[in-house]
Amino acid sequence: MSEKPIRVAVVGVGDFGRNHVRVWRENEGVTDDRISIGFSLARALDDHARYAESLAVLNEANRLTRSIRPWDAAHFSRHVDALLHAFDNVQRSVTDDRGGNVVFIVSMPRSGSSLTEQILASHPQVDAAGELMELSGVLQDESRHRNIAFPHWVPMATPADWQRMGSDYLRRTKRWQQRGILFTDKLPDNWLRIGAAMAMLPGARVVECRRDAVETCFSCFRTLFNEGTQAFTYDIADLAAYYRDYARTTDRWCTLFGARWRRQSYEALVADPQTQIRELLAFCGLPYDAACERYYDTDRSVRTASASQVREPLMSDTARAPKYGALLDPLRDALKSAS
Repeated sequence: MSEKPIRVAVVGVGDFGRNHVRVWRENEGVTDDRISIGFSLARALDDHARYAESLAVLNEANRLTRSIRPWDAAHFSRHVDALLHAFDNVQRSVTDDRGGNVVFIVSMPRSGSSLTEQILASHPQVDAAGELMELSGVLQDESRHRNIAFPHWVPMATPADWQRMGSDYLRRTKRWQQRGILFTDKLPDNWLRIGAAMAMLPGARVVECRRDAVETCFSCFRTLFNEGTQAFTYDIADLAAYYRDYARTTDRWCTLFGARWRRQSYEALVADPQTQIRELLAFCGLPYDAACERYYDTDRSVRTASASQVREPLMSDTARAPKYGALLDPLRDALKSAS
């Protein structure tokens, strides 16, 4: 039985209204095209300040996406509980400076991690490696070797084990290592693996990019990510629970790793970029370079959802939540109950 065709016309601003939302909703079946059109339609309505209609379409597009991209928030929270418990008494070397040329960049999605990497990549002493899977690969190999899933083998690991895994990570990332050059490893969900990363590489630094919780979650909710990624973003309750797990974990790492951890506020960066960029470079042990303030001129490949933003100067009016006002109260309430 063939699917009913999706009937959405290309219309002018004056014709762009409720009828097209109704037609989109009436189409049967869940398809990638239908979902994509829903997210696009929501953004178009937002562009025309039709915020209530935009959110209504967005809710439906996310509902459809959730129906084919499941997420178990309770299971994930239990995984985070186990992760934090595993690192209560981890045996790590505190004198080893191995990994001193590595800067991990972690964050929630849509929180400025691509921007932060672009700023650092503009420095002549930094090589931006992008979203690497090497750290995950090291931990997966260790799990296979022990026949125990991460993080359950963590309490059994000795300092020699962590040193061995750290050497494996450095071997895997050899192509980005040059004398006198730092390299960035920017995989946002590495926040789940940073306890292991810092046990493996005690000399490494971590930049955590954090943005206002409502803005972060709403930006995620407005984004259709590549299939197989960020499945938690298509439901408000799941988003709030995930943000809670993210915040409590990174708060723990921030306390544990102290001077090796920098929390980079997106709002502070927008408000005073020169000061924040100077502090960021100093944290990484780098001299100031004016090119970092002109990060948008740096020619490099960026394959994330923020690819277009890193080509532009910082804008001070990126906040979306105030435009929606009370319409986002369910998200605000969910974040309060999750905190």
